[in-house]
Amino acid sequence: MGNRKFISLVIASALIAGASLVSYAAPNQGGATAPPAQAVAPDQKPTILGVNDPRNPLHLTTNQQNSLFSKTQKANGEFMAIVNDKALSDTQKQQKVNALKISFQSDIRTVLTPAQQAAQNARTAARAKQFASINKQYTAVVTQLKASITPTQKDKLTALTNQAEAQVTKIQGDASLSVSDKQQKMSALRSWLASSSLAIYTPSQQKLLGKLASIKSQAAGG
Repeated sequence: MGNRKFISLVIASALIAGASLVSYAAPNQGGATAPPAQAVAPDQKPTILGVNDPRNPLHLTTNQQNSLFSKTQKANGEFMAIVNDKALSDTQKQQKVNALKISFQSDIRTVLTPAQQAAQNARTAARAKQFASINKQYTAVVTQLKASITPTQKDKLTALTNQAEAQVTKIQGDASLSVSDKQQKMSALRSWLASSSLAIYTPSQQKLLGKLASIKSQAAGG
């Protein structure tokens, strides 16, 4: 989402649905979680595509693209505010994410013509079917991974998560850092957490993590 790319309606829809799939539909991997997501920089602009560009399957106009980009940024900010709200339980976060998804999808449909809405309905149905299959695979692998994690591993993963969360709080609370600086530090923190967590897993568990990464890539359209 942070990339300076045109956000097609399909990708915009996947913003909420895909993030929900990865963050909440599947159980946590033994307690190790990534640091909270960061909002995109407010000065980012969309790359406008031509009406007949193959990357613009709904033939959106310039005004439509700008409107969708604005609505997507707003929804993305609301989504990350929910994810980062420590006062909410996982169940409450899931409920709020689901409500946001419905509101977002309704909001972006107001930008489309009837013909574009019909085309998007077909694309959404196909994507939903794909997500259902992906989510089933993801849940099965996570269940297998969770069952293999020992109490000692879980304690180590939890300690790493707590350490990362402390660093997140420190970074977010540092008024001397620019948005770019904070994003760089958060990126470095995610890399550190990923490598440190990986060292705790056995080779067989690492293979399961590889499967999860592959499934997440499918969910993101990769």
